[in-house]
Amino acid sequence: MTLSACGAVFGAASGKHHFMGVFGRLRRHDAHSVEVHDVRPLPGDPEPFARYFAAVCECGWLDVGQSSEAGARAAALSHHANVDPELKRPLG
Repeated sequence: MTLSACGAVFGAASGKHHFMGVFGRLRRHDAHSVEVHDVRPLPGDPEPFARYFAAVCECGWLDVGQSSEAGARAAALSHHANVDPELKRPLG
């Protein structure tokens, strides 16, 4: 499933990506940097969840729910070629 970040605005005519900042101001993102995240609960988490992989771009683009790193990397590359080769672990 591909989602745009909350408040995302895409300029179809200009091809530029924008997203709504914390205070409601539009911020322009001409460059893309995509990371692949391995999301799984910490050991001993009282509310464990199923492990999944997500691709996240600084422009606000997001692809979540991939069952494999390869699937998340394919989604990331379909968004932009600038994909960090390192797998990130946001939860420890």
